Amino acid sequence: MILVSEATGPAAWVGYFINGDADGLEPEELAAADAWLQRHAPARPVSTVDDSERFSWSYNVHGGTAQGGTVCDYVLHAAADELPVIFRAERSGDHVGEVTAVFPTLPNDRHGREFTTYAHIGQHSGGSFGWYRATRPATHEEFAPLLRELRGIYERSMAPGDPVYSLKVCQRITAAHRRACVDAARASGSAAA
Repeated sequence: MILVSEATGPAAWVGYFINGDADGLEPEELAAADAWLQRHAPARPVSTVDDSERFSWSYNVHGGTAQGGTVCDYVLHAAADELPVIFRAERSGDHVGEVTAVFPTLPNDRHGREFTTYAHIGQHSGGSFGWYRATRPATHEEFAPLLRELRGIYERSMAPGDPVYSLKVCQRITAAHRRACVDAARASGSAAA
């Protein structure tokens, strides 16, 4: 998720911000909540914060008072682009059972014939379809630690301008993934005609 806005406000507004529920809010409280939204998320009034807009609120309630109620830290996020990831484990050899993440839509060569991979040792590399076929699907228990590591890398910005992705775990490489990989290689301007 991409951080759009972060601020503190009354906890009584949680329902209003999360799902538009104004029950229990007096008209002046509703006006104050709308004014708060305009200050902290001017491009996203509550009526447009929904799944179709790919925005979401998160909040953390903590002690204290603000306008007579408990205080919340509100965070407005914009959903990031989804990035497919597939987890494969080595079938045999010296590295049997080692898990590698496969990013089937991120090219690792100028033609899109290889895809980007990532292993626990902290290395991005490339994988071929021959290597992919020689591995097996990793179980959830096997890939969970690597998925946590990748979320720390891809689902937050490390520096201004860094892309942020929402990882989508997939079971296998699809034809759409292959097309996206080739298209991305061509779009980078490095693919040969």
